[in-house]
Amino acid sequence: SECTATAIANPSGIEYISIYPNPFENTITIDTKGASINFYIYDAAGSLIETVMLDRETQIGEQLKSGIYLVRYQTNSNWHQFKIIKMYVHF
Repeated sequence: SECTATAIANPSGIEYISIYPNPFENTITIDTKGASINFYIYDAAGSLIETVMLDRETQIGEQLKSGIYLVRYQTNSNWHQFKIIKMYVHF
């Protein structure tokens, strides 16, 4: 049988959001490419610990403890999520 590639348009209208580095030690950079987006940061227990509105390349996470976090954001009516990992730094 023959396979056909199908493209799906990005429903958010945002080409992409850059998140780097991940995992991170002190801060993580989120670049919204100029779009104003609210990000909701949840800890491993599922508790909302921070909400930040970003509209440009911004470093966040300095106040976070080491661990795994879920970050959710909404564009139009679509919800997206990704995990970030803050590594333990031993001095």
